[in-house]
Amino acid sequence: MAETAPNELAERSMLPSEYFRRQFYGCFWFERSTVKPTVGYVGAQSLMFETDFPHPTCLYPSDDHDLARALEGIPLGDVERIMSLNAAELYRIDI
Repeated sequence: MAETAPNELAERSMLPSEYFRRQFYGCFWFERSTVKPTVGYVGAQSLMFETDFPHPTCLYPSDDHDLARALEGIPLGDVERIMSLNAAELYRIDI
């Protein structure tokens, strides 16, 4: 935004990426190679896992080996956020 709209950026207190991290969530269910880079870019607080159940393309009844590989190298606390805590906070669900 600094390159294409410098005047608008001057009126904002945060960068667009900071607004995204604060106000948006992204979901994934079949992506594998992009999960770790996405966590690195937007943060675990902005990402949630979905199954897309009961649609025909959902992951059920597949095993979760591919998902486990996609989450390799991501800190356990971040995995917990992605897999449950973010959704619980967003939807105000006690877990």
